[in-house]
Amino acid sequence: MYFPTLDTMKNLEIDNFLIKKLDTWLGTRRKATRKHLSPLQFSIDTDIDEDTSIELFAVCTDNEIKVLREKYIVTCPNCCDKIIDVYYTPEEIPDIINCYECNRSIRVREEMITIWFELMRIPNPSPISNVSNPTSNMTSGNGGGLSAERLRQTKSPMALRLTTSFNERFRQG
Repeated sequence: MYFPTLDTMKNLEIDNFLIKKLDTWLGTRRKATRKHLSPLQFSIDTDIDEDTSIELFAVCTDNEIKVLREKYIVTCPNCCDKIIDVYYTPEEIPDIINCYECNRSIRVREEMITIWFELMRIPNPSPISNVSNPTSNMTSGNGGGLSAERLRQTKSPMALRLTTSFNERFRQG
């Protein structure tokens, strides 16, 4: 396995097939893409449904596993979605943010935030896993990041755990 801590997912009754698919997919990402991983792209590449993919990524952010961490990317609505800043918890996101491209102060809204995931561990490749799936570096489609709305549509407890602090931070008044 590229990430032995993923084996603890078996304790959550996650199918071994899914764990192996996720392990191989994460372990074969090019170094340049490891900071911008998406469960939607994983879903496209592996034919695993989106909700299951989102749940798997959410489980991987759990402290016991900690293979992934979530990233909240704030973009400017006035500058064709130019990235303003990146945060690792919703609590870090300020109420008002300055865009240096358009020189405006902007109140941060949920629609300006896209959730991505970043690989926290270096893959530990084994010869068996490398031989078994030599073309897994190939990607198809464009999964993109997750919107908070799409994350909320996933009803799994682990995915809901990710949205809890996000919901509290951006509660509609």
